[in-house]
Amino acid sequence: MAKQSELKIEGTGVSPVRIAEVDRLAEAYVKERDKRLKQTPKEVVAKGKLIDALHANADKIRQPDGSLVYRYDEMIVTLTAGKEQLKVKDIEKEEEDD
Repeated sequence: MAKQSELKIEGTGVSPVRIAEVDRLAEAYVKERDKRLKQTPKEVVAKGKLIDALHANADKIRQPDGSLVYRYDEMIVTLTAGKEQLKVKDIEKEEEDD
């Protein structure tokens, strides 16, 4: 049986568009994204330890709405009740945004 060759179709609308700048920026993005993804497991462990520490001290920092709020230096750590959500905010940056 004879081997069929691919049709060579070229021209506008047929071949993929190549934009060097987009290719370069996409590669740079993927490199940075991959760096961040490698850090994710470490962040998850650190977040878990912080949540555990907040629970261990809940009697000292529990708010009337059930959330846990702790302030140190210029940071506020908040763990909302229910479906827990951890937030760590820099007070100085927040005031600058106002």
